[in-house]
Amino acid sequence: MPGEVAAVGINGVNLFDREFQRLVVAGVVGLFDLSSELVGSASTIGCYMPPSAVPELICPSCRRPPEAWPVSVESGECTNPACEEVHPALAGTGIRVLVAGSRKSFLDELNDELRFDVEADVTAWLDGMERGGASWEEAARLGMYADLHYRQEDSALDRLYQRFIEPLTATIESALDLGCGLGRFASIVSTGLGCHVTGLDSWPLALRFAHAATKHRQLHLPTMGPDAELAASPFTTPHELPTQPVLWVCGDVHNPPLPAAGFDLVTAINVFDSVGDPALALGQASALLRPGGLLLMAQPDSWNAAATPPSGWVSSSSAAWELLMAEYGFETIDREDGFEWTLTRNARTYFRYVSHARLAILGR
Repeated sequence: MPGEVAAVGINGVNLFDREFQRLVVAGVVGLFDLSSELVGSASTIGCYMPPSAVPELICPSCRRPPEAWPVSVESGECTNPACEEVHPALAGTGIRVLVAGSRKSFLDELNDELRFDVEADVTAWLDGMERGGASWEEAARLGMYADLHYRQEDSALDRLYQRFIEPLTATIESALDLGCGLGRFASIVSTGLGCHVTGLDSWPLALRFAHAATKHRQLHLPTMGPDAELAASPFTTPHELPTQPVLWVCGDVHNPPLPAAGFDLVTAINVFDSVGDPALALGQASALLRPGGLLLMAQPDSWNAAATPPSGWVSSSSAAWELLMAEYGFETIDREDGFEWTLTRNARTYFRYVSHARLAILGR
């Protein structure tokens, strides 16, 4: 029943089991001919958008067809009486952590280590680190992406927006940025289109700075000097603050805690090449879009075995991506190659790569 979609949770099922993927791709039912007993009617599942453009949050731990249970944004409590899980907020923010399984324990521990005020205590946070330690590397990584998001003029993020999003004539009421990182692209979309935007990422530290950057134009971020020392460097966001709040969510792109068929636009910038299973993530993007919705994806056609097992790699040919996208109901309507990215670690070390961008429409 392609047309009836509902995001489902994993609830003890191995997310990377291929038989599970065959039946429920990326936690998405309705992409294949499944029985109505399994799928149910999307109208009865409670996964569609509420009257406002702000999406409900869905508990990823107990969601299973034909049921999906909302989570209170204020308290983090799942409304399922049989679950009653309370999803915590990232320290110092109202950003809910909505993940299931072992990933949840990892994020809970990481959240405990990041209890500092990103608006006031960055210097003290850096001063307390052991050089070369795990927290130090986390801060150095944050600094690289902060440079890309906020310090580079005419960055690839700006060019992607100008090339693909700015010319859109379709009505976009609600957008989702998968793998939003420090939030620059989500903020650009929110400001430029005037729509509600949700930013989803599993990196708590980046989300805390994304949250701060949409409240204040001036902040401090880690910068690595030529001697490999980290220091707090002031910066001013190069964009206007969003006219309405961005909903930041800490979650897994393989099992997003968001309603099915809830968005007019989904963006995934440098995401599908850095997740455990690109097909799963692409399937979720399909399920999250309304019919006729748009997907903007951009990534290098190369793979890193540390992030994506070789069994999940997609051939670097354009035809291979088109076949995979067609499997999930997408038709490419625009494409451009050659978007150059630079991640600067310090004055002597940087990483440069090229991504290929596609704008696709969901035709199911």
